Amino acid sequence: MFGWIGWGLAFIAGRPVRDSAIDNSTGLLTQTVKVRGQLHSDGDLPAVTELHPGTAQPVRLMFYRHGKLHRDNGAAYTEFSPVTGRAVLEVFCRDGRLYVPEGGEAAIDYEPATGKRIEYDVRRPGSPPLVK
Repeated sequence: MFGWIGWGLAFIAGRPVRDSAIDNSTGLLTQTVKVRGQLHSDGDLPAVTELHPGTAQPVRLMFYRHGKLHRDNGAAYTEFSPVTGRAVLEVFCRDGRLYVPEGGEAAIDYEPATGKRIEYDVRRPGSPPLVK
């Protein structure tokens, strides 16, 4: 009986609940962390982690706070190349909104093979990306 009471108190206090599932269509393993039913990052551990099944290499990392994409330091959403394992996209968010860090950009694309930053010429829509 005490076990049920302890579990109930843990739920009320808002302890992290971890869950894992495999997507049958993609084969990716998705691990989530929720607090009181909302996605919520636990320190430096992301709220949503998608991993390749064979290599356990991350595909996507998403940091949430109270159900909204949020991270104080670093990218809230990061996507990795399945071939090289390097980051190919980083998106910075706070409270579910795009955020521009000091001296940076709200979203950064990287070339998968080299990890070099891809910059787009915003003055000419549709122009090819510039790799720097």
